[in-house]
Amino acid sequence: MSLQEVVMADIALIEPGEIIPCDGLLLSGHNVKYELGTTGESDVIKKLLFKDCVEVMKKGGRGLAHTYSFMVSDSKVLKGVRRYIVIAVRMKSFNG
Repeated sequence: MSLQEVVMADIALIEPGEIIPCDGLLLSGHNVKYELGTTGESDVIKKLLFKDCVEVMKKGGRGLAHTYSFMVSDSKVLKGVRRYIVIAVRMKSFNG
């Protein structure tokens, strides 16, 4: 499947070394880490699964816990294989 064929609600699989092609929410994976492509910095960001973020919010967690599961396009995957649901593609994505 090419990037032009990806649409919202698709489930994408990404692996270490890949650049995240579109924005999405992390559904599954273990020890997920990536570099955020938008800042130009090499900060390693650890991601939580969406279901774990929901639990944090249910327990009265502060801040925007849902952002911890948000996968930003054009970021480089450093560690962990993961599945995420596509929520924005091409011009509608964060880096579009």
